[in-house]
Amino acid sequence: MRPTAFIVWLLYVLVESKWIHVKVCFSRILEFSTTYAAVHNFLKSA
Repeated sequence: MRPTAFIVWLLYVLVESKWIHVKVCFSRILEFSTTYAAVHNFLKSA
């Protein structure tokens, strides 16, 4: 493999893994916010 190809591949892998990480974080935040909203509504109605 040429060094340039290796660098491009490395960047691609980094971006891909970061993107997966971002998606996971985003889904966690979404999950948390929906749970928080549900708990908040429950406490308000209680």
